[in-house]
Amino acid sequence: MLVGVNDEGKVLGTSKDNFRSDDDYLKHFKNLFKERVGLEFSDLVDYELVPMDDKKVFYVSCQRSPRPVYFGKEGEFYIRTNPATEKLTGRKILEYVNEHFDGIIR
Repeated sequence: MLVGVNDEGKVLGTSKDNFRSDDDYLKHFKNLFKERVGLEFSDLVDYELVPMDDKKVFYVSCQRSPRPVYFGKEGEFYIRTNPATEKLTGRKILEYVNEHFDGIIR
């Protein structure tokens, strides 16, 4: 994922996010990740601010998790379907988890 690049590929940068430093930007992401996903999944995610066209872009790379990852409130489950994120509920969560995580929920 790239933050600071629009849908047409134009580099906008992250300066409009108004963080005092790169460290503040990275700490903010880490805190959001910890709060909404959980640090137990942090080994699956790499992120950094990278220079691009004389600006900085926030780059996030995620590995596939061997188990379901919940976002936000307990029980909320989202999947990424290019180019959108969709929230699954009820039976759709069970179906998705069983298809993608070796049927760990019965």
